[in-house]
Amino acid sequence: ENEVLTEKITNDQEETKRQRNIRNSLWEQLAEAKADLRGTKVEIEALTQAINSIGQTPTDEQIATSIGSLGFLRDSIEIEAGFEKAFESAAGDLFSTIIFDTKENAIEALSNIDIETRSASVVAIDTQFEKLHTINAENPLRRYVNSTNETLDPFLDQLLCDVIVHEGDLHDIVEIVLNNPEITVVNKRGDRFGSLGWRLGQKDQGDIKNILKEAENRLSSEEKKVEEKQLLFSETEEQIKKIETHLAETQKKLKKVNVVSLPCLRYFRKLELNKKLMM
Repeated sequence: ENEVLTEKITNDQEETKRQRNIRNSLWEQLAEAKADLRGTKVEIEALTQAINSIGQTPTDEQIATSIGSLGFLRDSIEIEAGFEKAFESAAGDLFSTIIFDTKENAIEALSNIDIETRSASVVAIDTQFEKLHTINAENPLRRYVNSTNETLDPFLDQLLCDVIVHEGDLHDIVEIVLNNPEITVVNKRGDRFGSLGWRLGQKDQGDIKNILKEAENRLSSEEKKVEEKQLLFSETEEQIKKIETHLAETQKKLKKVNVVSLPCLRYFRKLELNKKLMM
């Protein structure tokens, strides 16, 4: 029994050492995965702030908190998925304009800034916008854009009254514009075509948004990786505890066996010694 217990103790000690090495390696992997996840979260936050700050200055923030301000236009509308770039292209700098409830409050806010060194864009929703009819076109952009404040509807009607969405090739779009100089054509990619010129892509935001999308996709996989590493680490910790418990129990048994067998061993040794003396 003594030999069997000793062998079990040796095996448990070796397995404990092996599991501890695995645990240490998993700890390093988990720490690295968490660091990557933190970095991606910081990157996403920075990119989001960068996108929100495009076309926005400290003056914008000052005016946005003025009396009567309802916030930025971009925060007051709902755009159907897939048409965000089309609207941003059509709205241009107005995408970051600040909405005011009255002309008086808008004028008061603008009066408080130094226009020699600053710039600002505002719109007052109590303005009597001329009622314009949307062009008779197959796919007007206005149908994909809704406001969270119905008082903004007349402004959006006028802003988008001559804008359509078309996903054809370059030749098709140019042909449409040449035959209909009163309209503006945009597509989901953010290209814009009008009688005064054509523009492909979006300034500044395009690349940042693509990077942000990649970071958000990476965030999901990194969160999953952290969960997996954490699970493996916890399972290894639990395994080590079980082995250590088993080792302690085996060592206790061996100690009891040794305590019981020691007197017997001494007795047999004494018999052997007496036998030699008698010879």
